[in-house]
Amino acid sequence: MNKYINNLINSAGIVLIFVSLIGAMQSRILWLDKLSNGLIVTITISLILLFLFITFAKKSLFQKVFSFIRLYEKRIFWIFFIFCIIYQIVLIITLNGTPKFDSYRLIHVEDIKAISDYLSVNSNNNFLFFINYYFIKIFGFSYMNFRILNSLIIFASTLLFLKISKELFGKTVSYFSTISFMMFAIIQPLYLVPYTDTYCLLPVFLSIYFITICIKSQKTFSLIFSSIGSAFFLAISYLTRPSSITFIIAILLFILINLYKKDIRIKSLISFPPFLLTVILTLTMFNLFVSNQKIVKIDKSKELPMAHFILMGSFGDEDNRESIHGTWNAGDLKSTLAEKSKSDKSKKDIELFVERTANRGLARTIKFYGQKYFQTTDTGVIGYHRDGLWLNYAYSAKGSLSNKIQQIYYENGKLRPSFNFLCQIFWIITLISSIIALYFNRTWKVGVVTLSLLGGLLFLLIFESGGTKYMFQYIYLICLLSGLGIAYCLNKFSGDIDIQKEGVKKYEDEQTLNNSSSLQRRRNTRNISKRSK
Repeated sequence: MNKYINNLINSAGIVLIFVSLIGAMQSRILWLDKLSNGLIVTITISLILLFLFITFAKKSLFQKVFSFIRLYEKRIFWIFFIFCIIYQIVLIITLNGTPKFDSYRLIHVEDIKAISDYLSVNSNNNFLFFINYYFIKIFGFSYMNFRILNSLIIFASTLLFLKISKELFGKTVSYFSTISFMMFAIIQPLYLVPYTDTYCLLPVFLSIYFITICIKSQKTFSLIFSSIGSAFFLAISYLTRPSSITFIIAILLFILINLYKKDIRIKSLISFPPFLLTVILTLTMFNLFVSNQKIVKIDKSKELPMAHFILMGSFGDEDNRESIHGTWNAGDLKSTLAEKSKSDKSKKDIELFVERTANRGLARTIKFYGQKYFQTTDTGVIGYHRDGLWLNYAYSAKGSLSNKIQQIYYENGKLRPSFNFLCQIFWIITLISSIIALYFNRTWKVGVVTLSLLGGLLFLLIFESGGTKYMFQYIYLICLLSGLGIAYCLNKFSGDIDIQKEGVKKYEDEQTLNNSSSLQRRRNTRNISKRSK
């Protein structure tokens, strides 16, 4: 039964990721017209060298390359991680961008009237506001403070992701999954936007980490403790970004399917009550805090209903791929806010959604959601729609080193198309390796990861999205699959790596022994010389 379910889930994952791959290959980011001359020359030379390598290199050389990567995967990872720390410090010092829209509003807590109106409509960001509010109370306000906070959250999440992927799939997968994750979360300057996209990572990963402890636990106390920890951080994840918790739905479905197994049934009976109670208590306590706090005045009658985000998710021109599809728009917001009560808002949104869908018809509706799916997944450049990260940039003096670096990362920088091109190439590699993982790995763990990803993609298809920025909350799932695919290829083409590792260890031990023997001989020689004198 589980075998067939895993095959079904993996097959659905392969199809959806393959569709994303088609979109990625068609992306205008790959067009050469805006690339720098240096990058075009580099690409040309690289293709010539690749041709020569494939043509003349012996099969044993390919195996040596893959073997080298496998043998020194740990060193490769930590060298890249240290590089990312230095890289991020340089970017923090060099890049100067002011966030716009929601992110801007939520860090400018001094305007109580404006923030009260905002939270009355967007109650899903209440938790983030209070986090920012108390952060400013403690550390004071500056954009640099928020950049440092965001960067620390990203790096802490990266290390936690390394630990989780190691617990689930082993060392090799963890190293390459985490490198893949860093390519999106750190190499691209997401730290500039202090918003739920990055803030949600840490509680999500903490919740998953406690779940991995729960899976391995054999003692009752450990089960209860890990289930409480997972539930608490799950609730925090929900408060930070409700759409980030699709992974728990996949896990619960897996448990339901496997309740016929005695060990899973016993673990569920022990861990589920404290898990559910912790989630309810955490959410209730926060809602009580919001109801009784005096910092801002929140009018719940103005709150946007869930149906509004479904309506926004249906907005766009299905005949124009580059126009917006399913993202925020003023027209839908205005029609929703015109209604007084929340129930009236919800009713109005549903009516408009049904009308819009009926006017499109079946074929054009499928076409619209296909365009929306492409727009959400067809590029590895993380941003809102096609508009980047929604920042106001400030350039340094022309000709300075800072200005040259800014030309790479700022959305209107001369070298930004070249940077996007490289990001897109890596995204294509990530998608291909994910497909390899899904084809050759049919375990229940891969099934849960894939089901979590499918749930997230389905959510983005139905609700507000329309840009890779919305997909970032699920990028770690794709990175896990990518790491599995890379590990499979390395194991496939590197030969018997255990024997090679044993040989390397033996060589290192011999070197250590020889060095020790040589050192001892030198000491003996010195002692004899002293005696003779």
